[in-house]
Amino acid sequence: APTPAEGGALNDPMNHGVAGFIAQLKNNADFNKEFDQLFSIFLSNDGQSPGDISFGGYDLEKYAKKGAAITWADQSANEAYWAVNTKSVKYGNTTLSQANQQVIFDNGMSLAMAPETSFVGLIKGLNEHGFKCQETAPVWSCEGNPANYDKLPALEMNILLNAKGESSTIKMPKEAYLKFDPSQNIFFLLISPWQFQGLGGK
Repeated sequence: APTPAEGGALNDPMNHGVAGFIAQLKNNADFNKEFDQLFSIFLSNDGQSPGDISFGGYDLEKYAKKGAAITWADQSANEAYWAVNTKSVKYGNTTLSQANQQVIFDNGMSLAMAPETSFVGLIKGLNEHGFKCQETAPVWSCEGNPANYDKLPALEMNILLNAKGESSTIKMPKEAYLKFDPSQNIFFLLISPWQFQGLGGK
C-alpha cells in the first residue's frame, strides 16, 4: 500500500532509495511499449471468486458486471494514499456526511474505517434497521435478526470526479461492511471508527 513519503522520495522515487514496484513499472521503457501506466484490483464478495490484480490494464469483461463502466476520479490532495474527495455519504435515509471528506481506497489496513462522527451515524442507522452494535475486540459486533440482513441498504458515497464538480455515487454493499457468523449467531461490523483528524477533503 502507498505510504507517507517526504520531498523527493515522493515526487522522484527512482532517485531516492529503492524504488517501489509501481515506480519501476512506470519508468520501464519495455513495459510502457506494451501496456498502459495503470493497474487494477478486483476484490470478490464471495469465497468462490478469487481476487485479482492486473498491471498495465484492466479486464471489464472478466471482472465487472455486464454493462458496467469505469468511473474515473481525480486523486485528492492527499499524496500519502490512493484517495478521492466526496460530496456526501449516506446510509439509507441517514446522511453521514455532507462535508468534503476524503475516501481512501487503500489505507494499508484489512478493515474499512470511517471518521468518528460518520461512524456514529452508521451505528444509529444500523439500529434503525434492527441491528444493535457495540464495541468489542477486535471489531465491533452487532446483534440482529438474520432475516433482516437482506433489507440492509448499501453505504453510498457521492464521489467528486473532477474540478468541474461532477460526481458519481459508488456503493458499498452490505456484504462489504457487515458479516454474519452463524457459529456465534452474531454479526461483525467490518468498519471501525477512525480518530485521526488530519484528513480533510481538498
